[in-house]
Amino acid sequence: MSERSGPDAYKPDKTGLMLKYGSIAATGIMAGGSLLSLASCSNRREQWAETSGKAGQINMEAVEEAMKKSKDVSEFEKRVNEIYQGDELVLIEVKNQGNEQLVSGYADLNNNNQIDYDSDDKLFTFRRWFDGDKQRAEMRGYGVNSYYYHPYPSGMNLLTTYLLINALTQPRYRTMPVYHTTVSDARRLRTYRSNYRRTPSYRNQIDTNRRFQSRMSTKHGTTYRKASASSNRQRWATRKGINLNKAVRFSKVVTPRKLAAIFAFTNTEFFIIVNGRTLRGTYSIDGSKVPSRMTVKFAGSSETHRITFKVTKDSLIIKLNGDEDKDFAKEFATKTGYDLAGLRIKLRRCEVVRKKAILGKWKEVIDGETLEFQENGNVIFDEGYGHYEFIDNDSKIIIDFEGNLAPQGAKVCNIISITNDELTLIVPSYSTSMPVTFRRLE
Repeated sequence: MSERSGPDAYKPDKTGLMLKYGSIAATGIMAGGSLLSLASCSNRREQWAETSGKAGQINMEAVEEAMKKSKDVSEFEKRVNEIYQGDELVLIEVKNQGNEQLVSGYADLNNNNQIDYDSDDKLFTFRRWFDGDKQRAEMRGYGVNSYYYHPYPSGMNLLTTYLLINALTQPRYRTMPVYHTTVSDARRLRTYRSNYRRTPSYRNQIDTNRRFQSRMSTKHGTTYRKASASSNRQRWATRKGINLNKAVRFSKVVTPRKLAAIFAFTNTEFFIIVNGRTLRGTYSIDGSKVPSRMTVKFAGSSETHRITFKVTKDSLIIKLNGDEDKDFAKEFATKTGYDLAGLRIKLRRCEVVRKKAILGKWKEVIDGETLEFQENGNVIFDEGYGHYEFIDNDSKIIIDFEGNLAPQGAKVCNIISITNDELTLIVPSYSTSMPVTFRRLE
């Protein structure tokens, strides 16, 4: 189809592209110029999590981290169930046989709150034993996690670095051939997990899990892709009418074409918000080149990249399939875990009404400070209050502090993004150029 011509044709001013696009971007969240969302305001997080859970995937690194921080088996089991994305519980077993001790996690496929070797799916086993006077240990995955194997250095003193290992030396875990959580404890754990999965913490865990799977795919390659579900899970899937092969394939494609991200541009800076992480840098546009080219540089990097783009009435298209574009895609993958090489990315407007979306209570992700925007124009802080008002086509808010905070006067904050769960601002009291992210409190 030929390009539209005539007096109504859209002819972008390349040198002022981002600011001009800002007038097109819908009710949205702007950063001095414009905001663009990649593919869609919603993402496929929940779909991936559900499919990954059906396949039996688990973040093995997060499981090992839980062993470092858990004071006993019950706490470890609780954390593992926060990590796991399947519908069934993960039950923990501690088995002592000879001079070795095994800590295993089983997905309770038959939902009877107890471990059944013939029907449940073993996800992982941590094994420690003594080779002469030296302690040895290893972590091994099973089923779709069988690509993962982590042997610990010989003689490593796990008692001082892993709280759970220290707890496993206690008589309650050492004097019994087999220890596992009781049925009543499992019921309480199921209730806890149901509540946990309604919180932003679970959504953050899903994003962490997906980045882990992306790294494992790159690191282990064919071994990762060929890891298949256990026979117990295959029989379970057949009874449930689940296409397990499809679920395994989909769960291992951890770079969905509709990646959830936000691109925001000021006159010279850009911000990319992906999975709660903010990347920033500078850009410039070469208006003399055909096709259009943009030079970008990530903050803290010495490398500059040139990428191809095209602007239309309602979208900005970035093409990453040229030789020069590959370097940008490579650095983006290094920073985020997502490989965009070879893709044609369409950025389009995100339909978010800022004045409604900002209402509610938020918590700063690093320092934990809270603020609450109320519909009457009041804003409440941990140490005081004030009033807020949207300005500059709703791309900024001005906060006029009162009470204990009155000496601070009024501050203008640039709004980088607002979603259902996350608010990102440039707040002068924090920094003149770095975004500050808040998460919505339930």
